[in-house]
Amino acid sequence: MASAYTIRDFPEDLHRIAKSTAALEGISLRELILKSLRVYVEGVDQQSYPISIEFEGKTYSATYTLESGVVTVSSLYGSEATLQSGSGAQNIAGVLFRAILQGAKERKEIKEG
Repeated sequence: MASAYTIRDFPEDLHRIAKSTAALEGISLRELILKSLRVYVEGVDQQSYPISIEFEGKTYSATYTLESGVVTVSSLYGSEATLQSGSGAQNIAGVLFRAILQGAKERKEIKEG
């Protein structure tokens, strides 16, 4: 069974930004908070780099890390990792992030148009 939490004294400016971000991405505020928390918890120990790509006419952001030759992308929609080979880490991160977003679209986590 899932736990229930109530956030008290949620800063109004942060609430407004989070709500509009969720709306732009076509997800609920709850989904945005859970996915953000997952990204934060999974990526706390490594230095991460921002990456943004355009997908289906919208710009999405994520972070990626490079450790021991492995590029890992973490986003609100999931994570993917692969060995770095030939291309730069940022290029590989872009390919991985596009795959993550495509999977999210197929799972209907990203609304069309």
